[in-house]
Amino acid sequence: MLRKTKRGVLCIDPVNDDPGEILDELTKSGTISHSEEVFQFFITEKSKTIVKEQVSKHQFNMMSATKRSEYLFVKYKLDQLKQLSELLELDYIKQIYHDSIRHFSKHLNQEYQEGIDVLYRCLVNQQVLNAEVIKQLQAYIEHAMLAEDLRKVHLGKEVVSSSAFIQYMNEHVSSLLKNLEQKSIDDSSVKASLDILKLLSNSFSDTIIKYRDACQIFDRKLESLIDSFKQSVSSQDFEKIASEMTKLHDAQTTLQGHLDRKNIERKYAQLQDYFLEYLKDSIEKLNDLFKQEKLEKSDVDRLNDCI
Repeated sequence: MLRKTKRGVLCIDPVNDDPGEILDELTKSGTISHSEEVFQFFITEKSKTIVKEQVSKHQFNMMSATKRSEYLFVKYKLDQLKQLSELLELDYIKQIYHDSIRHFSKHLNQEYQEGIDVLYRCLVNQQVLNAEVIKQLQAYIEHAMLAEDLRKVHLGKEVVSSSAFIQYMNEHVSSLLKNLEQKSIDDSSVKASLDILKLLSNSFSDTIIKYRDACQIFDRKLESLIDSFKQSVSSQDFEKIASEMTKLHDAQTTLQGHLDRKNIERKYAQLQDYFLEYLKDSIEKLNDLFKQEKLEKSDVDRLNDCI
């Protein structure tokens, strides 16, 4: 350094000096070997105090922004803290940076837990799912998506991915759908499950297909019941006939809002007509017996079969 300044020190006046002359002088000067040994970062104690106060304000502002879900602002401040921490390498800056990350991670994980608790109560315990609950779930998912860049840059695996909400929902919706496959069309719990699926499908695109699948399941169950009813009539299983007619009647309420009610009513009326027509045909087949003066055993058996 002494040799460099032996002929004089180059003082730069950024306002009045000619940049060209300064650059010419610099090009004539030899380079400094091992500059990291010559130049060192230095910060005064006063500056340290100012920096400490400023990063503390950053931390407070981030905590306030977290409550308001202003995650872009939080990321901006965390970016600044991270850069400052790497530049100054001061322990208290690193501590505030990591404390801020822990605070934000705790907030997001708490929101995730609250969200899946709501989903569990609605999908598993079948508590009431309404527009207000849907709005709350959408807010949780939106917050998680807004925090995705934060998770990648600062939070890492400490916070679940935004896709975890949808994955959790899809898993339980699939479980609900599987459970519905085992239900009868007149089961009172079916309507509650279908109502939940319909509400979810109106707000979350991932559940639209699941809801349609559920409706198709009960559409097939209706057709199966109709086929079974006709077989019961043919085999004269009147107890089963009554049971199946009751099921179809109750299904008008159970499936209301999900399958075409008028179509179900029409099918119910058709089954009534089908059964009445069967009875009419059966009676007409016995007309010849009533004209006979004496009934044989086979004739009595025919009457018993009809009864």
